[in-house]
Amino acid sequence: MANSTKEGRIDVGVLNPGELFGEQIHYQIPRFQRRYIWSKEKHWQQLWADVKHVADQCYSGGKPNPHFLGAVVLQHVYKGVGQTQTRLVVDGQQRLTTLQLLIDAIHKSYSERGYEPDEPLCELVWNEQKTTDGNTAHIFKVWPTVIDQPSFRQALSDESIEDPDSPIILAHKYFCNEVDKWLDAAPDNLPDKVEALLRASRSLLHIVVIDLTPNDNPHVIFESLNARGESLLESDLIKNMVMYEADRAGIVDGTTNADWLWDFNDRWWVTEIGRGRIKQARIDIFLNQWLIMRTAKFISNDDVFLAFRRFYTDEVGLPIHKVAMDIKDIGETYRSLETEKSYGGFVFPTYLRRFLYRRRIMQLGVITPVLLWLYSKAIPLDQMEKAIQALESHAIRRMILLNRTAGLNRTYVELIRVLGDSDPEIAGDVIVRFLSGKGSNVASWPTDSEFEEAFLNYNAYRGLTRGRLRIVLEGIEQGLRSDKAEEQEPRRNLTIEHIMPQAWRGNYDVPGVDSEERDRIVHTLGNLTLVNQPLNSAMSNAPWVGKREELKKHSTLFLNKELVDDYDDITWGEAQIEDRARRLCRMAIRVWPYADQL
Repeated sequence: MANSTKEGRIDVGVLNPGELFGEQIHYQIPRFQRRYIWSKEKHWQQLWADVKHVADQCYSGGKPNPHFLGAVVLQHVYKGVGQTQTRLVVDGQQRLTTLQLLIDAIHKSYSERGYEPDEPLCELVWNEQKTTDGNTAHIFKVWPTVIDQPSFRQALSDESIEDPDSPIILAHKYFCNEVDKWLDAAPDNLPDKVEALLRASRSLLHIVVIDLTPNDNPHVIFESLNARGESLLESDLIKNMVMYEADRAGIVDGTTNADWLWDFNDRWWVTEIGRGRIKQARIDIFLNQWLIMRTAKFISNDDVFLAFRRFYTDEVGLPIHKVAMDIKDIGETYRSLETEKSYGGFVFPTYLRRFLYRRRIMQLGVITPVLLWLYSKAIPLDQMEKAIQALESHAIRRMILLNRTAGLNRTYVELIRVLGDSDPEIAGDVIVRFLSGKGSNVASWPTDSEFEEAFLNYNAYRGLTRGRLRIVLEGIEQGLRSDKAEEQEPRRNLTIEHIMPQAWRGNYDVPGVDSEERDRIVHTLGNLTLVNQPLNSAMSNAPWVGKREELKKHSTLFLNKELVDDYDDITWGEAQIEDRARRLCRMAIRVWPYADQL
C-alpha cells in the first residue's frame, strides 16, 4: 500500500488488486460521493473484455501484458491502536466498487464448481472478523455510500435481494454470468482456467493510487477532480459543499452518520425524470426549485451548484446545518406535492389535491417554487385556499385560450419576490392582485368575456391534449355536483365523446347546413362530454336519438344528466351545441373564477 509517511506528503504508487486489497483494510466511500452509476454498456462490458483478454493470454501460455484500470485517490483516516486501517475514497469509488463486484463474482463462480485455490479471492473482498473492531461494516474491504450499502451487502452476502434493479445488483449478476460462460467454455480444463483468471484479476490489473495525508481536504479535491469524466449531478456538488462546511464547523466528520444533515439517499430522489432525452434526477430538479423559492431569482438547470454557493456565501447568513435542515424540510413538502402523499405530516385539503392533479396534467412544474414558498409559511387557511384557487384559475383560463406558457417561469419568480415583500397573512390577496395586474399575453389572466369567447369558439379537441381537455370537463362535472350528491369527486380518466360525431355526415345531415362551419363546431366544448369506454364504443356515430337513450340508461355523470334532461330527442345541431357551450361556460367561470370573484 502506498503510505503517507510524513505530514504534507502525498504518495503515488501503482498497485494491483492483490496489493490494494490484500491487507486488512477498509476503503470507505464518504457521504459526499455520488451513488453507484456505472452501467453495462459504458463500463462493465469493457472491464470484463479487458480482464478476459488478459486471462486468455495467461491461459494460452503467452506472456500477458498488465492492463491499466485508471487511478484512485485515497486519504488516510486516523485510527487508534487495534482499529481497522481505513482510507476515505476521494475519487475512484465507481472503479473500486466495480472491481470488488467482479472479484466476488469470480470467487463465487469457481467456488460453485468446487475449486479451492491456495489464495482465494474472497480474501480481497472480506476482512477477517477479528480485525473489524466491532464495526460490522469493516468486514467489507470497500463500503459504498449510504444509498448503495443495502444492495452491496446483499450482492456480496447472497442475502435476499430487495432492489433487483439496483445497478450494483445488476453489475454483480452480469459479472457472475460472464465468468460462468468463460469457465464453462472449457470445463475439462477448469483448474487452468481458474488459475489464469485468478492471476489476471489479482496481479495483472494495475491501478494508480494517490494516497493523501489526513490533513488534505477531501471535499475540495473531490470537487476539483470531478470537473472531468462522468459529469456530477448538481446535487452531488451541493452535498459535497454541505459536508465540507459542516466538517469545517465541527458538525460532522467524514465518518460520522450524517443522515440527519442530508437525507436524500433513497432511489426516488435520484431517479431521472423528464420528457424525451432531457432528463434530470429529481434531487437536482428539487434543489433548483428550492433555490428559486429561496432566492426569488431564475436559475437555469446547469447553474444550480454555483447558485447555491453564491446563496450560501453571499446571501443567506446562516450556518450550513441550518441551510441543510431547510432543504430537508422543504424536501418533504416537495415530495408530498409531487407524489400527492403525505411526508412529514403534510396535509392535503380537497382543493389542493384537485390542483396538484390538474397541475400534473398541465405539466406546470414551473409553478412548484411558488407552492414551496406558500407551504413554507404560516398562512391562514382561507388565504391558502384563495392562493391555490387563484393560481389554478389563472392557469386553466390561459390553457383554454391556448396561451403559450413560455415565460411563465419568470412570472412565478417575480411573484415569489412580491410575496417575500408582503405579509404572509394576506398571501392569497397578494397573488390575486399580482396575477390580475399582469397585462402582457405572457402572463395575463383572461377575463370572463375573453374566457367565454374562447370557450364557445376554439377548437378545443384539436387545440388541447386529451388530458387537458379532460380536466376541463371533469372540473365542470365537479362544479355541477351539489353537496347532496353521493360522490363529490368525478371519476378520472373517462373518455372524451363527441355528441355530434366527427363523422357526422349521414346521421346528422340537415338541408343547407354549412359543412365547413359544422366541421369546426363539432370540436368545440359545447359538443363534448365524458363517458366510459364501453359506452363510448356503443354510441360511436349513432344518431342523436340513439345516443340520448344510451346516455339516459347508463351515464351517472351530471354533465350527461343535464344533456338528456334539457335537450329533446329530435335534434342535435349547431344551436344546441352553442346553447350547451354557454351553459358549460357559466359553470366553468364558477369553478375557475376571475380575480374579482375570489
